[in-house]
Amino acid sequence: MTKMTSSPILILAPSTDPHAAAVHWALQRNRVDADWWPSMRPEGKAAPSIWIDERGIQMERPPSGNWRSAWHRRPQRPDPSPCQDADRTFLEREWRLYQKNLFDLSPTVTQALWVNAPLAAWQAESKLLQLQEAHNVSLRVPETVVTNHADDVRRFIKKCGRVVFKSFYPHTWHNTAKRELVAVGVVMLDDASVLPDDAVAMSPGIFQRYVDKAFDVRVTVIGDHYFAVKLGKAAGGAFLDWRAYSLEETLQVEPFDLPHELKQKLKALMQRLDLTFGCIDLVVDHDGNAFFLEVNQAGQFLFVEQRLTDLPLLQAMTAMLIAGRRDYRIEDSLPVRFKDYLSSDDFKRNEILIKEQVQTESLYSVEA
Repeated sequence: MTKMTSSPILILAPSTDPHAAAVHWALQRNRVDADWWPSMRPEGKAAPSIWIDERGIQMERPPSGNWRSAWHRRPQRPDPSPCQDADRTFLEREWRLYQKNLFDLSPTVTQALWVNAPLAAWQAESKLLQLQEAHNVSLRVPETVVTNHADDVRRFIKKCGRVVFKSFYPHTWHNTAKRELVAVGVVMLDDASVLPDDAVAMSPGIFQRYVDKAFDVRVTVIGDHYFAVKLGKAAGGAFLDWRAYSLEETLQVEPFDLPHELKQKLKALMQRLDLTFGCIDLVVDHDGNAFFLEVNQAGQFLFVEQRLTDLPLLQAMTAMLIAGRRDYRIEDSLPVRFKDYLSSDDFKRNEILIKEQVQTESLYSVEA
């Protein structure tokens, strides 16, 4: 393993984030210190100071020194507690704007590798921007309409035959009668689908031509390393949406060799989006044509290693954070494995902490 400096690593994620917990464990195995904060207002500690002088503008991590890398996993809004109720609105705004200012300048006021740089992460959440940039690098993209006009949806269905509907962002409702969660999912539409004008008008949605796919491909991009897997039904064929089956035996997960030309286009896409990390979803039709669907810049990836235990995704993320570079070597980290984390005391403690919020079996697979 490459010898590193004593600079710590910053992880921005809530204490209940299972991916952050796994990476924090892996860093501890490497004897690397990590600041695991929910926001830029760490509990019981001073926030970073910003210095502006003849040297320019710099961020200083208290008490001194800076991070070698920062994982902008899922930062929360700073909590101003404890404070008087009358002061809460003011303090919440001040802390929120302080954090925004830090994030806006983060890649320039620190020498840390940001995964991902906050401004790039925020911009990459745009589904339409992703599709535009995918088109710009010559990736195939399913024909798409974003609308809340039922007539446009009907016209699109008439043109395409079968259309897939999906929302901009996942959402769940709690069904109190059945005591279960109901989630927005991918829905297939055709000329027999009922599309009331008022119902469609309530919310814009993403409608895409259905690709008659042979299988899905999930590409986990960790710096300069691309890890691709093929996803399909164990009995043959592909799921409409594989995510609901991510930890079931009915989903078959296999290593996949990305064709060189496709990999180069994905690299170009990640560069245009300025992303260091991301989980890319592709579908491949029966003629071998790959279509880009989306990239999740804060996607889940450890469920892939849970299915393919020899795929070193946890080690790769750990190595990149330790090296503080996109062009890291896997050997920059000890050979930490996700299966070892799942049998560790750290996992058991984290499982107890979060089991009231999410189901254990979906900790590493449910998309954000």
